[in-house]
Parts: sequence; C-alpha cells; structure tokens
Amino acid sequence: MASVKRHPEEYPVPDPKDATTPDAWVKRAPELVRLTGRHPFNVEPPLPLLIAHGHRTPASLHYVRNHGKVPIKYDEKTADKIFDEWRCELLAGHGVEKDASLSLAFLQTLPKVARPVLLVCAGNRRKEQNMVKRTIGFNWGAAGLGMSEWGGCHLADVLAAHGVSTDPATWDDGRHVAFRGPDKELPAGADGSYGTSLPLRYVMDKSNDVILCWEQNGQRLQADHGFPLRIIIPGFIGGRMVKWLKEIKVSDACSDNHYHFKDNRVLPVNVTPEQAEAEGWWFKPDYIINELNINSAISSPGHGEVLKLKDMKETYDVKGYAYGGGGRKIIRVEVTLDGGRSWHLVKDGNVTHPPNTPTPAGKYWGWCFWTITVPTADLLKATNVACRAWDAAMNTQPKELTWNVMGMLNNPWFTVAKHFGQTSEGPRLEFEHPTLAGQAPGGWMTPQARRLAGAVLSEESAYATAKRDMHAARAEALAPEEAPKEEAPKVVAKVGGGAVPSTTFTLADLAKHDSPTDCWIAVKGVVYDTNAYLQDHPGGASSITMNAGTDCTDEFAAIHSRKAWAHLDQYAIGTLAQGDGDAVAAADDASSKITLKKKARVKLTLSKRIQLSSDSFRLRFALPSPEHVLGLPIGQHVLIYGKDVTGRMVARAYTPATADEVKGHVDFVIKAYRPLPPRFPDGGHLSQYLCDRIKVGDDVEFRGPLGEIEYLGEGAFEAHDAQSKAVRFVAKKAGLIAGGTGLTPMLQLITAAEAELKKGVEPTRYSLLLGNRTESDILCREELEAAQGHGAVDLHYTLDKPPAEWPHFTGFIDAAMLEKTMPAPGPDTSIFCCGPPPMIKSAIAKLEALGHAPN
Repeated sequence: MASVKRHPEEYPVPDPKDATTPDAWVKRAPELVRLTGRHPFNVEPPLPLLIAHGHRTPASLHYVRNHGKVPIKYDEKTADKIFDEWRCELLAGHGVEKDASLSLAFLQTLPKVARPVLLVCAGNRRKEQNMVKRTIGFNWGAAGLGMSEWGGCHLADVLAAHGVSTDPATWDDGRHVAFRGPDKELPAGADGSYGTSLPLRYVMDKSNDVILCWEQNGQRLQADHGFPLRIIIPGFIGGRMVKWLKEIKVSDACSDNHYHFKDNRVLPVNVTPEQAEAEGWWFKPDYIINELNINSAISSPGHGEVLKLKDMKETYDVKGYAYGGGGRKIIRVEVTLDGGRSWHLVKDGNVTHPPNTPTPAGKYWGWCFWTITVPTADLLKATNVACRAWDAAMNTQPKELTWNVMGMLNNPWFTVAKHFGQTSEGPRLEFEHPTLAGQAPGGWMTPQARRLAGAVLSEESAYATAKRDMHAARAEALAPEEAPKEEAPKVVAKVGGGAVPSTTFTLADLAKHDSPTDCWIAVKGVVYDTNAYLQDHPGGASSITMNAGTDCTDEFAAIHSRKAWAHLDQYAIGTLAQGDGDAVAAADDASSKITLKKKARVKLTLSKRIQLSSDSFRLRFALPSPEHVLGLPIGQHVLIYGKDVTGRMVARAYTPATADEVKGHVDFVIKAYRPLPPRFPDGGHLSQYLCDRIKVGDDVEFRGPLGEIEYLGEGAFEAHDAQSKAVRFVAKKAGLIAGGTGLTPMLQLITAAEAELKKGVEPTRYSLLLGNRTESDILCREELEAAQGHGAVDLHYTLDKPPAEWPHFTGFIDAAMLEKTMPAPGPDTSIFCCGPPPMIKSAIAKLEALGHAPN
C-alpha cells in the first residue's frame, strides 16, 4: 500500500470553496471531490487517497452525503456546550414507559461499544449508470465509502433502560423504531427532517450493533458526520444512518418520514420518475433498500496508470476492495483478463480485513482489501481487467449493470480498460477506469470515450456498446496517418429524423429573412421557415425572431431540448450550403452607449457578488464604460449564457434588478437552484454556474433585448401578439403576481413607477402578490417595502412555510388571495404574472374565474 502522510481526523481550516455557502465555517479537506457543486456538500475522496489510508479512513477524508446545510453550527468555544446540552427525545409508547430527554452524559453511562464499520452510500458507482441513461441521482464514483471505528452505545440498551422488554419473544409483534434528525433541516416533508426506521427485533438484537454514536476513530464526531450524535447501522446503506439525531420513537408502523419513502429505493428498470410518482412505486415495501449488496472495485491499476513494457516485471499485482451487506464475510475475489472466460482467484493470505474483525457475534462489518498477482504476459494479452467478489451466502456481482431510476446499488464487475500505446520511450500500457467521480472528465464509459455521435441505446446494449466503441476509438487514434481524402458531402437530417427538402440556401439567402414578420433560421445545417411556428412557440416569438436570418444552432442547443427541436421539422425548407463562411456582422457604432446588441452576444465582467441569503445573490456586472447603459427596455429580459457541469452551453432568461437609470453596471438578483434529489437531482444549471462556479473577474455572455412586453412610460405598454404584431394599451391599474425570482421583472416596473412619482407623473398603480417558500427566500425585501412607502406599490406576501405569527398570507396563491390583492377587472386593468409555470397556469385560471379577460 502506498505510503502517504495521513490526513488528520479534523481538517484544520474551512475550504475556501465554501466561502459563499451556509457551511463557510465547516472545516473540510480541499482534496475531496465535490459531486453537487459547492453546496450542498456531497463528496468522496480520490480513490487512490482513500485506499492509501488503509482500514482507518480519517473523518476528514470520509465520504459525505448532506441533503442541505450542516444544521448544528459550532466552534471550539461552543462545541463542549452543545455536546453537553444536546438532547435526543425518546417518546413514550409501545414499550417505552415515558418520554425521556437523552443526554450524551446519560448515554455514556451505558456499556461502551466500538466497532470497525464500513459506511457506503447506496449511490456508490452510480456514475456508471448515468453514462448508460440518466438517473435522478448525481455522479458518485467508486469511492463513496469509508472505513472507520465508530463508538457509542447500543440503541437496544437505551430502549431497555426505558422499559422495552429484552425478551426476544416480545420483539415480533410488528413494532418499529423510528429516528429522525432536526426539524426544518431539509425542504421536503411535513417537518423538514430526515428520518427512517428499523424493525424492533433488528434493533434489540445486539449482534446487529445498532449504535447511538458520538465518536469516530476515537474522537468526537465532526460537523459533516453528525456532531454531536448520530446512528450507525452496520451492514446497511448510509442513507439509513441518521445524523444530528434528535428523536427516537417506538411505533406499530414503519417511519412515515418523507425521506424514508422518497429515497433509497431500487425500482424496476422500466419505471421512470413520472411513473414512480403516478403509480405509487415509492410506497411499495419490496423495493426499499436496507442491507448493502455485494460489490468490489479495482484500485490498481489506477485510472491513468502507465506501465512501460521495458520496466515491467514478470508479474503485476492487481489490487482493490470488496464488501458485502448484513455482516456476511467476503469469501473470495476473482479477477478476469479475458472477459470472464477464465478467472484468477485471490489467495486467502492476500485478503486483509480491518482489525477486530469479525465481531464477537461473527459479523463482518467492514470491507476487505485484496491483492492478486497475475503474469505480465497475460496482462499484455488482456482486453481489460475486471473483478468480482463472492460472500458467504454465495452472492456475487453480475457482469452487466441493471439500470434503475435512482441509480442505486450499482454492482457489476468493475472493469478497467487497457490500451496499448507507443511513445518515443517505447511501447506501454495505459489503464482507464469506467468513470471518475462528479464532473471529472475521463473514463471509458463517458460519451467522450464512446464516440457514439448521438446514437440512442437501450439500457441493455449500452454497456457492451460503450466497451466496443471505446476500443474502436482508441484503435483509430493509434492507426497510422493516411493521406487526406476528399471529404464526402455531409448528410443533413431533420432534428427529429427524416429527409430534408433538396433546396440549398446560402447564409446570404438566410440573412434576407431577418425580421419578426419574415423569420428564417438554421439549426444543425437545416433551414427552417418559422413564421407559422412563432405563435406556437412556448417561450414566445421573440426568442425565435431574435435569431432571424442566422445560423442559431448554438442558441438552440443552449435553450431547447431535443424534443423542442423536433417540433421544427415540419417547417424545414432546405439545407444550409456547406463551406459558405460566416455571415458578416454589422460594424458596431463606436459612439453608442447602449451595451446590448440584439443580433450578437456581448461579454460583461462580474465585478461584485453579494450574498443575500443562503442561496440568493446579487451579481453586479460592469458595462463597457462608466457612461454605458444596458439598453434593456422596461419589462423585457436578456439571455445569460454559461455552462453546466459537463461543459455544455446553457442559456436562460433573466431580468436585471437595475434599469437604464443606472450607468456603468447592471445588477441581477439570482437564486441558486442547487440539487434536490430525487425531484430536482441536478439543480439549475445556469443558476449554479452564476452563483457558485464563476469568480469575480470572469466574463459572462449576454444577449437581448428579449420579451413580448415593454413598458413605454406613463402607464403605456406595448405587447406583441402571436404574429409579432405590436399592440399598445394603457393600464391605470395593474396586478403583479410573482413567485420567487419571478419578482425581478415586477421590480423593474415598480422602480419605474417610483421614478415617475419623483417626476410628478401619475404612474400605473401596482399591487404585487409575491409568493415564496420561506421568509428568508423573499428577495429585495427592503427595496420593495421602500417602494411601498413611496406609494409605488401595494405589497402582499404569501409563504408556503411561514414563521410563527406571520401577518401575511399563507400557502399557495389561491382565488381568495387574488380577489383581495388584485385590482378589479376593467378596461384599464392589466395583470402580469412571472414565476413557475404551474403557478402561472393556476393563477390565470383563477383570474378568469374572477372576471378578468383572457387577453
């Protein structure tokens, strides 16, 4: 095993990457691979570093699965006080004689237990499944596990001390033990806690070692690992081991906690997220995960490892780890160099288990390390290197993966691809693992390696096809160069498939149709006449017409799904001539102080980032000079471009919080939509890019103006109908309905009304109904309430989760709220909505029922 300097149990300082998150105070090792951006903190160590630390993974290198911020904040001065004052509530009933507040001092009076236990996330190796078909989970590599000694007391002793019988004959009456963490820790569920449960028999049988734990490797728990108290359930998935433990309850049914049902399931391969919700799959008990399944992985050869033939010895040591569930012993590990036709068996002396294994009850709660020596000659002939493990119940790993919607318990043979290379130093072997954790590039299963060019694969064929195409790509890369051949004509097809009309157009032809009433565009080499499509485009005509007369492939890739592209097919009129060159853009007017250019993107530099809440930020971008204005009409928006974690371009529409009265800079208020599995596993691609990944000083691309409505001043508006025809109207009274960051266009209107009041102009009278989840989610509250004080708006709030004594509305926007807050229907009244599509759809239906005209 490689010699490395051991990491400390507690890393000495916080990681600067957390500086703008709620966890800025938590001490974390920067080497950990982040799987969900900066926040929440979901990480695994690099596999070589994990293996190098042997059978005692330091807390600072142990994988972490956090659904939100660390809820228990402390420092060196307050840690002792929190530890001493922590109480876990044990509720009376079903054998527990009376309520009890369990202190750490009381728990430490019970018999001490210390067990070496492997913790494994149920998503370990999930990225392999995501390379076949996207699951609703993020990209765990092969290091979503850690081996530590956990210390505490048996939960069985705690229950027995409070009246639960120790007679096994009483344990089989259907009772369960439920436990949960702090209230309001997480966004979902009735109380926002993370909870689960176990059958009472399992808990009371002390051979199962269900432990209330306050130590890891002989020291107090660290912040990310549940300080001051958590539960450890050896042989089970990590998702059952609740951190920051606050409540224990014996019940006649299993836990009803949201995360007990909506997480940690292996559903059948054909079940989609939509089916799981609609057909109740989350609540079918047969698919719950408790015990770990059997798994193994190869650490040597490592990813990227190179063996020079001139330096190779007669044998090579293949190494890795293996583990199982339920305390079962790993009885053998095998390695194949020929795709499974023959196997090399790891000898008993080359398997090592953690110290103090097995337990007095004969349980194996840890992993094992294994080494197998193979002839170099066999390694040279091998197509790849793969391993599989067997446990005492003769469970083993399948050759191929079986996809499931949560991507959990992935355990096919772990296969390392071998490539033969030639350098100036002679021939050599290069090794490649299936994937690397998180968004790290590399791995033979990645699309870049597969070179699949958009081919659609079934789950059953993708794994084998990935191997085949990876080797073909490598062989092509190593083939001798040939004289260049004349390029064959490129075959262009509609996005949705099918032939394209044979007419060919040049970029000059395309550029002639560049107006809202005569709009052609090109996407992926196909020319479309979109005039009949504009009225059906769900994003409004302007997001199409802004690209009129251009090849906008990149724009569509950034904004639209493949399904949306396929809607264009019926409007295809021909192909774009190849090799025609780029269209020449009009020269900029150097004297103009307008920043935006409708037909081109402009780059602006992030000059300031101000954190408004745990997930909301005010971003300031510098304009080209102190005299420049953005040039965005009131009521319209811009497209902001960025990249998702895979490097793919994305773009979304945003409205700035400042108007053209401000020179030299523009501000945007943006909420970071971070991953929220299973409903929103990836989070918002662009919001995370802007809030979490770019740095002050980085450039960001913008394009606009864009939008169907413009405020002209003094109550006058201009809107564009489905045929892009301008229609003007006056609104003396206007209702504004906004959800979350949908506030920003409304804020522009309110700011304009304030400016008109200062000039003595009678503006439109606005009434704003603003919906948010919690009070801390309300953006720009000071500005809104200042505008209300100036008479520019009547302000109304509603919250899904209000605090105690909240004086405003509660719950989703309903008809009663609208009737109380919106102006009455009439010819001089208009209502504007911006927010999540379900909110808008619901609000429109309720407004029409109240008598507001649909148009």
